[in-house]
Amino acid sequence: MAQNIALSMSQTQRMDASQMQVLEIVTLPLEELSDKIKKEAEKNPVINIKENEGSYEDLSSRFHSSPSSYSDEANSSEYSDDGENDWFEKTVTEKESLTEHLMKQLGYLTLDEQVKKAAEIIISSLDPHGFTGPDPSALLPDELKSCAKEAVEAVQTLEPTGVGAKDWRGAIMLQIREIEKNPDEISRYKDIIYHGLDYIKEGKLDALARALKIGRGDLDGMLEVLRTLTPFPGLKYSSDYTQYSVPELSFHNQDGTIHMKVLKGNLPSLEIDDSYLSMREELKKNKSDKGKEALKYLGENITSAQSLVKMLSFRYSSLEKIGLVLADKQRDFFLYGPMFLKGLTMTETAEIMGVNVSTVSKMAAMKYVDTDWGIYPLRFFFSTEVKKEDGEDLSKNSVKLMIEKIINENTGKKALSDQKIADALAKEGIKIARRTVAKYRSEMALDSSRDR
Repeated sequence: MAQNIALSMSQTQRMDASQMQVLEIVTLPLEELSDKIKKEAEKNPVINIKENEGSYEDLSSRFHSSPSSYSDEANSSEYSDDGENDWFEKTVTEKESLTEHLMKQLGYLTLDEQVKKAAEIIISSLDPHGFTGPDPSALLPDELKSCAKEAVEAVQTLEPTGVGAKDWRGAIMLQIREIEKNPDEISRYKDIIYHGLDYIKEGKLDALARALKIGRGDLDGMLEVLRTLTPFPGLKYSSDYTQYSVPELSFHNQDGTIHMKVLKGNLPSLEIDDSYLSMREELKKNKSDKGKEALKYLGENITSAQSLVKMLSFRYSSLEKIGLVLADKQRDFFLYGPMFLKGLTMTETAEIMGVNVSTVSKMAAMKYVDTDWGIYPLRFFFSTEVKKEDGEDLSKNSVKLMIEKIINENTGKKALSDQKIADALAKEGIKIARRTVAKYRSEMALDSSRDR
């Protein structure tokens, strides 16, 4: 009996490891995946790779894709090997450091001069994760210590949300407060972050739900939200080298029809050397110990190579599925531009795809989309919803763009107040509170009172 239990546990562990490998291949950023493929090919003689033009070693080369195409007229997808994409000139180069990124935003805030000096020192002293450490006031000279609290609060209003926290728990809570306004819910999230991790690690989710006085389904929903958040918000700016945002999906309008492609050409082509398959068949006839040993070695490498090919295929099909959802739900964006971005949650996308919402969140990380309007992070297309009076859903990002347009088009000598912007939005059928306008402006580092 004990032997059967041990066998069952061993099988479960192997299955989990396999699932983790698949998830890794699906979610790895493109450059890391390219490196992984090359390393696998170096140690596995069965794998042949062919460098495609447009690799990371030569980003200025033209980019040839083996795309998966989507036409919204046919409402179906088809695979083809033709088509070139001159996207390189639009490729986004992220050169800003975290300090530069935050200092630029700080310049838009209206702060007391002493508070601003303190905020600048705190920003310059953040660790690579974007954290202040346990005592932010210790970073400041004596004459500015009294400004520590206000300066930290100012830094914490900057993007990415979570910077200026003492540690990763504080960063998560800052992100929670941005998306959740119910004090009771915020308190429960805090209990999970600070007191519930041992429950989760030990699999005692029912006990944790009872401790929080909520249902198990509600707890599962909260955990899904937590999995989409970023515990180390500063890391995306901590790279010492230039990082290229290379698109993996493209959407282009051709005479009113959206054409979607999964862009694979930036990865080296991978194939299994047929001669090793023939060699395996020959070795099966060799009954000697050396023959058996060679057959085992060859079989393991062939299996590993086949597994990698299947996982890459799964990555492409997963990207295609998420692309098809975007082509359907964000059709107006691809046809008419960013102002027409619709509200689309990761939860809704996960339900359509038939996967876990945390899988969608991981897939969306560090991936980019090429459109007629520029290259965007995949995460840009997921947002909370704002309802118009006619019932139409708009995304939070769309409302932000409308606010920016209203500010930029103001020709009066007097700057627009947040209430005036809210009134202008109301005329478009979008009713949001003045404080929400202020919050969105702060997130975009837009100052409605700047001189014109």
